Formats: sequence, structure tokens, C-alpha cells
Amino acid sequence: MSENKKQYIGITLGPIGRIMSYTKSMKSFWAASYFMSYIGKSLVTDVYKAGRKFLKPLLSDKMFDIKDGVGRFPDQYVFIAEKDDYEGLLRKRDEVFHTLAIDIAATLNGKYGKADICQYLKETIKIYICEINDMKPDENAVDKCQGYLAGMECMDIYPVTEEHNYLAEYFENINKSCLLIKDAFGIGNAKGERIFDTLIEMSANEAVEKQLITIEDLLLDSSKVSELMPRYKYVAYISADGDNVGKAISKLGTELSSRLLSFNIKIRESVENAGGRLIYAGGDDILFIAPVSSVFQLIKDTDEAFNNEMEQIKDMLKQNGLDVPTLSYGVSIAYYKHPMREAMELSEELLGKAKDSGRNRICWNMRKHSGQSVGSVFAKENMDVFNKALEIMSFFGYTGDNGLFLHSFSHYLLLHKDMISDVLANENSKQQLENYIKATFDDDSHTDHTEIIKKFHEFMIISSCTYPDGNKGKSIELLHALLRYVELIISKN
Repeated sequence: MSENKKQYIGITLGPIGRIMSYTKSMKSFWAASYFMSYIGKSLVTDVYKAGRKFLKPLLSDKMFDIKDGVGRFPDQYVFIAEKDDYEGLLRKRDEVFHTLAIDIAATLNGKYGKADICQYLKETIKIYICEINDMKPDENAVDKCQGYLAGMECMDIYPVTEEHNYLAEYFENINKSCLLIKDAFGIGNAKGERIFDTLIEMSANEAVEKQLITIEDLLLDSSKVSELMPRYKYVAYISADGDNVGKAISKLGTELSSRLLSFNIKIRESVENAGGRLIYAGGDDILFIAPVSSVFQLIKDTDEAFNNEMEQIKDMLKQNGLDVPTLSYGVSIAYYKHPMREAMELSEELLGKAKDSGRNRICWNMRKHSGQSVGSVFAKENMDVFNKALEIMSFFGYTGDNGLFLHSFSHYLLLHKDMISDVLANENSKQQLENYIKATFDDDSHTDHTEIIKKFHEFMIISSCTYPDGNKGKSIELLHALLRYVELIISKN
């Protein structure tokens, strides 16, 4: 029998955005994400172990065994089915709801009945399952299943009001006895340290290490928190997604999926070493939170880990006429008390902007506690620009001594934007820009800033090469946004 005569089953889970909006803390944010991953894992475990061929995603035995606390199972699946698989999945869906209802009731100390919670889950969590057995020879099974599932999602109705939001309460109260923790970490009722830091503990970890503040003061949100330098009170939410991965998966299959899994495992260590938390890593789909001061270096490390894995199959990609996959990023930097839901939604929007503006980009935004916002886009096909940006960040360190100069220079950039843009458009832009900047800053009061002014000059020259002649002002906007970020990092108040 040809493959197109076989039966296919598609599964999609939702509404992820709504479920994630129930969260207010690091713990609950992780729980909401892992909750959806756990449901996906539970649904497909039996059919996967029965040998069904998955077309989306490409699963592996190792994904089911890893216990590092990171969610790895996505919200959509398509596989070649056998007789009775559809009915079996319907039963499994009910079983998963029942199992979760028991755990939620126990976690909430029996305040609510299991039956009520189970009904709530059925009304709130939508698990759509479709079976297709009328495939035409020229049709794509994945595309057709996704089309059916999208139609099912559009017809569904969610409760307008809720007497109890059991999930929001559950996410905030998960502990080491909970089903999600056991499944994610492989631990039970063990005593010891808390598994999850609060956002302020993450952002101010360096301040604790330097004995500028104690953990107790952070947890109590004492007046000492307000006295911390700004960089200790901001966090970055990072959403990343692969470019050109779909086509590559369809041709390279296991070779690419194994590389993606290796990438997922490796970046967990780098994220945690930087003081962050890897929330979800499903192949080329990544979600993590990190301290604001380490976010851009961490993105570079993540990108290098991904590129190293792709380098291993570069020849295979070339032989199949495929572009080498890359990663695009959306980065939302926000005050630690800023609503997590809004910050994460913005990171997703920025990721979409990175994709729409050409892919292989880092699109970032920093929203200050005052409400002011600034951001820009790094195009990674010209990594010299990004590397020069990292060099500028590193140059300032954390002394705060250059804060006033930085503010003056960023103001200078905006004030002289049109003139500098004209200079950058000239053939002899490098020398002319140097002369123009010297005319303003070549005096005794800026003797100590000669080296950094040179770096600013180099940055504008390098970045201007990535923009058309009529849009050289973009390189000035890029440097201005970068300097505003550095101002936050080095500011003392």
C-alpha cells in the first residue's frame, strides 16, 4: 500500500497563550509551559512506543527519558496511524484530564473536588484530534492535518467566565510532590533547596554573590531592593525559532532532529551558568529567561551552539539543495515587576518581526520601569556588527563612571542624525565621520573617552554597510538603542 493510502492522525493542543497568561511568577511560568508539554508527551507516548511513524515532530526515545526540567514536547503532532489509534487517543485524552485533576486536587489540599476540576480541564484545555484517510497522491499529510485542525480550533468556544481558575492556583502552588515536578526532574518528596528562584533572585543573583543584598531581603522585597543598581532589577525574556528548519526536517529527518536535540541539551547548561532558566526547548523552538546583563552574550553562545550542530550536517544540507538553518530571536527586556504575560507576548511579537524583516535576526526591545521603550534589530548575516556591539558592552564593564558621557553621546547621535547619515552615505565616510565626531568631542574634557569614541565610530561604519545608501540613519538608531541598554547596565541609580 502506498503511503498516501494510509491513515494519518493530527493532534493540536491549546490555548497555549491563554494558559501562559495565568502566570505571575517564575515557578508558575515554568509550570504552565511544562503543563502543556506534559499533556503532549502523555498523549503520544503509547503510539510512539507502538512504533508509529511521526511526521511532525520527529520524536526520539531520548526525549521521553530526559529529566532536566525542560519541556520538549510541542503543541502539534502528525503521524501515520493504525486501526483504533483514533479511539485510543480519545480515551487517552480523558485519562490525561483525569490524572491531572487528581494531581491538581491534591496540590490544592483537597479544597476542590476532582470531578469539578476534571470538567474545568475539559472546558479549558482543547485537545483537537483529526483522522484523515482520503489523502490524494499530490497532497501533503502534514499540511492537510494542520488545515483540519485549524478549522476545528476556529469553531470552538471558551468559557467567558470562570468560577475558579484551578490552573492559575495550581501553577502557583506546585511543589516537589506534584506530578509535573516528578515528570520533569525525576524527584519526589525530597527535601532541600527550592527548585525555582523568583524573578528578582534571578536578576539580582550577582548582587547576592557580591553581598550587596541578602536572599531574605530579595524574597521579602524589602526597601533594600529599591537601592539596587537598575541592572539587578531587569530580566530578559527570549523567544527563538529556527529559519529554514521545516524544509530541512522533511528531507534530513532523523539526522537534523538528533542535532536539534543535542543543541537543546547543550544550551541548558549555558543558560543556567548565565543565571537564567531554560523553560522550553523543542528542537528549534526555544524559550528562556535570563538576567538583563548577560542576555546578549547568552544569545551569542546559543547561536554558536546551534551553528556548530548545523555545521555537522552542512554537507548533507548542501547535497539536498537546502539552506543552512539559522535562529531568529525576539528579546523583551522588562522590569522584574512588569507583568510576565505582557513581557512574554512582546518577545513573541519581536520574534515575528525578526522573521518578517528577513530572518536570522535578533529583534529586541527594552521597556524601562518609567514606561520609556527603546530597541533595534541585529541582522546576524553581518555578525561583525553584533560582535562590535558586544565589544562596546564589555568595554564599559559595570563601573557606572561613563554614565553621563553615554547619555551625552546618545543625545548627540539623535541631534546630529541627519548630518551623520549624510556623512555615512559618502564614499570617504570613514574619515569624514571621524573628523565630524572629533569636531564635537576633541577637547580636554573627553580625553578619557578617546578609545570608546573610536569604537562608536567603528560601529557606525560597520553597521552602515548593512543598510542601503538612503537609510544610513538606521545604523545611528542601532547605536543609540545599544547605548541606552548600556546606560541601564552601568547606571548606579
